[in-house]
Amino acid sequence: MGRRRRTSLDRPNYRSCIARFHVLGYDAYAPGEGFGMAITQSDAIEFIVEKLRNPPTPGPVGLLLGINGYDLYVPHLLHYFGIERLGLDGRQNIGLDPKVIAESAAFYDAIWTLCRRGVLRPTILSEGRQPMTDGKGFSLTELGQRWLANEDRGAVLSDPSRFGSILEKYAKLFGPGFLRRAHEAIKCHDLGAYLACCSMAGAAAEAILLDVAVAKNGDREAVLKLYLARGGRKSVTNTVLASVTEPLASQLKTLLDLLNYWRDTAAHGDDHEYTEIEAYDAISRLLRLAMLVGDNWQALTGKPS
Repeated sequence: MGRRRRTSLDRPNYRSCIARFHVLGYDAYAPGEGFGMAITQSDAIEFIVEKLRNPPTPGPVGLLLGINGYDLYVPHLLHYFGIERLGLDGRQNIGLDPKVIAESAAFYDAIWTLCRRGVLRPTILSEGRQPMTDGKGFSLTELGQRWLANEDRGAVLSDPSRFGSILEKYAKLFGPGFLRRAHEAIKCHDLGAYLACCSMAGAAAEAILLDVAVAKNGDREAVLKLYLARGGRKSVTNTVLASVTEPLASQLKTLLDLLNYWRDTAAHGDDHEYTEIEAYDAISRLLRLAMLVGDNWQALTGKPS
């Protein structure tokens, strides 16, 4: 047999990457493994939005954010991420760097989220443009262009999974019923089911209210009987707030009142079209309620948390 021809895969930087990939190779690196950094999907969305709003000028190797018929080409996006966030040399092939490979999954997740929410689409800008065959090119939709131009868009498209990781800290205090409903609210938000998100956020708030009442009263059956009676939620709320001093009582009542609105109005056949802003607000208020109750558990129940 003749001497095997040397290929690009023999170069050390390729070997070090591929040796840790499985045969089909997409899950060898855990995000941030060995590099002291693990960006979240929300971080990746923020970086993508920043670059789409202010496309970088070509760097040392002359790369634009997009390519051919696309507004965004993922290898070029990762190139700028490597330079700006990882401190890599822009004159090198940054896409082969293990640090970039380790963080790339968050960017693909973020791009998929932006596609599902109508900001990006995985196609060329228009007919007559040259398509890529690697599936790494994306274009802004008309909705996406308007959204990027809106200075007041806030954090509507931030990753709600951050809320999930925080709310999980309260699972032991409020029980599995709370956590299950909170996770359902977050899933609904992520899927664009905003009506269901508001309703489930209200249901999770109810679970908090009931857990506080049971902890304070000590008799679950009595609390549930009171809750299921006419005007039960108001009665249970009054029981919880009894002897609670200001400003805690007002803060708690304000959060419960709005979440009760989500629970009642969203779940009972109104024709209001719920938006992502309202759904995000419902989850935000649920988080604030959980934190407020958790921080003041002893004052509310007379028992240590």
